[in-house]
Parts: sequence; structure tokens; C-alpha cells
Amino acid sequence: MWACTEGLRLSALWDNAPSAAIVWEPASVKAKDGLGPASHQNWKRTVVEMGSVSEMPGAAKVLVVEDTEDWRRVLSESFTQAGYFTVTAGDGREALRAFFERQPDLVVLDLALPSMHGTEICRHIKSSSNVPVIVHSGTEAEKEKVLAFQSGADDYIVKGTGLRELIARASASLRRSRAAPDRTARRVFEDAALCIDFESQNVTLHGRLLGLTPIEYRLLSTLAAAPGWTFSAADLMQAVWGPEYQTSGLVKWHIMRLRKKIEEDYRKPGLIVTRWGFGYAYVKQLQQGLEAGAAVPVAA
Repeated sequence: MWACTEGLRLSALWDNAPSAAIVWEPASVKAKDGLGPASHQNWKRTVVEMGSVSEMPGAAKVLVVEDTEDWRRVLSESFTQAGYFTVTAGDGREALRAFFERQPDLVVLDLALPSMHGTEICRHIKSSSNVPVIVHSGTEAEKEKVLAFQSGADDYIVKGTGLRELIARASASLRRSRAAPDRTARRVFEDAALCIDFESQNVTLHGRLLGLTPIEYRLLSTLAAAPGWTFSAADLMQAVWGPEYQTSGLVKWHIMRLRKKIEEDYRKPGLIVTRWGFGYAYVKQLQQGLEAGAAVPVAA
């Protein structure tokens, strides 16, 4: 799952004054692919002038989405040392769940991720919030930049750019988001049938409060976080139960129990559908009914 260093603030990382913080910068040696750190030995320690402590965005929470462990660690450490709280995710599924559960103020997002491309993650984030998203990608291709901005990204930074610049641009995005009164996360998922409050963990169906178990809530919130996206049984096992569980039959059994609580007829589901050979998907409901072509009558 995601690892969290929330609340970690190490005063020893400040250099004799509250106006300086330490981050890591790429040294002259680059990884063989030119896109990421081969190890921490290829990074140099840099002092960053950050202004007074009162100006530090200490309460801001940053979600770092990066599948490469070295990059994920370097970014997390750099943002933490600059005064941010950090939450990390290593793939698209973890990223969406961490976004809805941890409610970050800003997202730093890689594009080439396992299980879901970064542009798809960005679209899901922007469909339910106005949280700033900074793409941090290894490609300079114009096509990728255009796709990122079309998906809702607020900024695009190529890997290898100094981390001082990344943190400065993150700070600028946060200032802009805080200055705009409507740029706040909704913290809920809502369509014509279902409403999930990610703070209270209450779920209502057509205005009626549902009594879901913790497992049922995690299953439903994971699926609803990415409407239309197909999650395999293995994906749901990882997201809901964790890597130590390997029995996919658990997923089928709990999906059936969940359908009995939310579907008009659990034997012909229209909210959580089965896509044979692939997995399960939540179908977002419109005011006029189901999305065209999305309902697939299936057996439980």
C-alpha cells in the first residue's frame, strides 16, 4: 500500500537558521536511462532558502505518486525536509485510494505507472476536486505534455529538473489554490444514485444511509474512486486486504454481499458490473439512468 511520513519534521535538517532547508539535487552523474536516480550517490545535498518559518507551508500535505523506489524516496524526503507532510503511492490504484483517504493539498504525479496511466489518474482527481496536480515525468515529448494538460494537470516538470525548482513550483501552485475560494477538495463522491463521504465514511443510496462493513466500504470506495475503470480481483485484493492475502474468492464473495446492499437486483447489477475475464467496475449513474452501454447484466 502507500507509505506515510505524515507529520515528520526533523529540526536537525535545518542549517543554523530557520530560513534554510535541505533538499537533494541531481549530481553530474545520471542514471543510464537519463530519467532517474541510479542511487542516492548520484544526488547532492543542497541548501534551499525558504523564507521564515511562518511562511513555510507546514500544514500542506503532498501526495507523491511514483513507481520508482529511488525517485519516490528522494521526492518524499525532499518535500518532508522542506516542511511538507508527505504521502506516497507506487501505482495508480494506490494513488487514487490515497488521494481520497488522505486528502492531500497537492499531487506530484508520474505518468508511466503500473495499473493506470498518470493522465487517467489526473482526470479522476480533477473530476472530484480542484487539488493542484504537478506532473513529474521522464519524457520531454510535446505530445505527453499536451495530454497531461488536457487531463487537467496544473504544471509539468521533466525529471532531472532541480528539486529546488520543483518545490518552488509546488509552493506557487499551493498559493494559487489557496487564494481561489473554490479550489478545495470536495471530499465526497456523488452521482445520481450514490454518495460517499470520505471523511465520515458514510455511504448513502438515493438518500438512504447504508450499513456497510469496513471491507464493503473499502471495496466500494476503491471502485467508485475510478468510475468505469476495471479492477481485477488481484487489484482489489491488494487495495482492500493487502499483499498478504492471495484468495481471490474473497473478492467475489464480498462483491456479492455489497451488491445485495446497493443493487435493485443483485443478480442483474447496474452499479458494480462484472467484465468477464477482466474484473469489476463501478458504473457512474447519470440523472437519466445508467451511462449508455455501461450496464451489463451478469450473474453474481
